[in-house]
Amino acid sequence: MKAEWTKLVDYKERNRRAQENGLIAAAQVVKNEVKRGLAGGYTSGNFVKGIVLNSVTAGDVEETALGFAIRIGTNLMYALFWELGHHNIFTRKYERVEIWQPAAVSSADDASKAYSRVFIRTMTAA
Repeated sequence: MKAEWTKLVDYKERNRRAQENGLIAAAQVVKNEVKRGLAGGYTSGNFVKGIVLNSVTAGDVEETALGFAIRIGTNLMYALFWELGHHNIFTRKYERVEIWQPAAVSSADDASKAYSRVFIRTMTAA
């Protein structure tokens, strides 16, 4: 009976690690796609290209009521202004350039594959 309990505990721990590792791998795929989209900046790239590009981060894996989650984002508010739209004081017009959401959608299949690959590798590791 004790051996069965030990196996169950080991399985649960390995499953938790596999989910965490899978989410980290999936987040990296999405981060790379966002960075590709930001490589030229939001418009001309004259002002914010490198700063926003280098601010793309993935947080720590968190356990939520629905399972595990990871957040991908930036701490730069003006990236949010470009994504949601703003009245640009330099061009004097309303500008909106979505990069984050389309990048997340377009990389969903690759992120899912990365998650699966890493999850299986972690679960089957000796």
